[in-house]
Amino acid sequence: VSSVFMEGNWTWRAYSMAHDGKTTIVFLPDGIEIHRPGRPVVQILMELPYNPRDFYWHPDSRRVAFWVAHTPRPTRPGQLTQARKAVAVMDVTKVSSWKAGDPPPYDVVYSTTPETAPFGLEWSPRADALYLIQRGLDM
Repeated sequence: VSSVFMEGNWTWRAYSMAHDGKTTIVFLPDGIEIHRPGRPVVQILMELPYNPRDFYWHPDSRRVAFWVAHTPRPTRPGQLTQARKAVAVMDVTKVSSWKAGDPPPYDVVYSTTPETAPFGLEWSPRADALYLIQRGLDM
């Protein structure tokens, strides 16, 4: 059981459970905890600045999609980049430990552009793609 006071970034609920009930992600003010039966709890520090903070479980209960802040690599020398909203996917069965300084335990699968405002995220009916809604900021 976890008890966390959430101030600022908000979430619909305090945790997100996989469809099979074997994995639970608990929200923390500065990241998440992954709870799996018979394994140590893994705490991951990450920036989750987007509301709502939620996780979208794949039907296989192994992969989970979510929004993260992602700073893309510069494509040319001297280019300034800023963090932007991105979609990440994490295979929770491959996350057995994590410590500050380690690479993120997830893959960024889509990064938005500064001119867009993405929202909504869901797995496709066949679970072979992620759907999101995105609109231009000039709309």
